[in-house]
Amino acid sequence: MPTEKRQRQKEGQQARKEAALLAARKQQRKKRRIVMAVAVVLIFGTMFVISAFGKNDKKTNVASTGGTSTTVAPTTTAAPSTTPTSAKPAVPAAGTGAVTKLGIEDLKVGDGAVVKAGDTIVAHYLGSTYKDGKQFESSWDSGQTFETVIGTGAVIKGWDDGIPGMKVGGRRKLTVPADMAYGATDKGDGRPFGDLVFIVDVYAIK
Repeated sequence: MPTEKRQRQKEGQQARKEAALLAARKQQRKKRRIVMAVAVVLIFGTMFVISAFGKNDKKTNVASTGGTSTTVAPTTTAAPSTTPTSAKPAVPAAGTGAVTKLGIEDLKVGDGAVVKAGDTIVAHYLGSTYKDGKQFESSWDSGQTFETVIGTGAVIKGWDDGIPGMKVGGRRKLTVPADMAYGATDKGDGRPFGDLVFIVDVYAIK
């Protein structure tokens, strides 16, 4: 009898060990499933974020001192505006000779407040190359005005120096030498190079 009792005890212990092992394996499988699910979510989440940033990068404006896009507007995000806007101007004809200094020409003098350094303006612009008169960007084409701070280094020096003094409601032509824009040579970053021409309409100061 004692022998049978010990045998039953051993069998009971073995059964409990097997049950515990089975439970542990189930728990491990459950943990693996959870880890795999979390990994899948993280992978797809990362892909979504990368995709979103990639799309935004393509729209990043480069009238700023940095950036790699072909768009040449200030760094702030453009948004539909209810401000009355003017018609898109014609692209300036190709220039002759060298541009050695910033050229400022008021095509229309506004009747509003005067823009000063540190102001945030709401505007439209058209940019073209001086040498061949080819447009490289126009906010009129997108149907959206844009906002940017002037005179603080947020945009190219040609803008920082050329926009202050302009009145709201006016249109100004800036002939910008390469050293006040993006340089004289192609850096392969998508931005225009050489001497540039901008026509800028300012609609408001914020």
